[in-house]
Amino acid sequence: MVDTRNAFMYASSHIKGSVNLESTDFLLLKNPKTKTRIFDPDLKQTIERLAKKGLHPSKKVLLISDTKNKKELLEICRVK
Repeated sequence: MVDTRNAFMYASSHIKGSVNLESTDFLLLKNPKTKTRIFDPDLKQTIERLAKKGLHPSKKVLLISDTKNKKELLEICRVK
């Protein structure tokens, strides 16, 4: 399970065994003014960063979010 809430919310309460992963862990800041983020084009580097969080492409992932991040989370999940 991957908890996509911010670190404070995760630290306050989370499901045992879940890991905290925010969009900043795998998205790069494209435009600081609009705070637009994009996937890192270096897939190997992204996989390495996620592996440090215990995630691997062969693992099934269940995402946990709050409503504030829901739109961003849905956009992320659309990418294949």
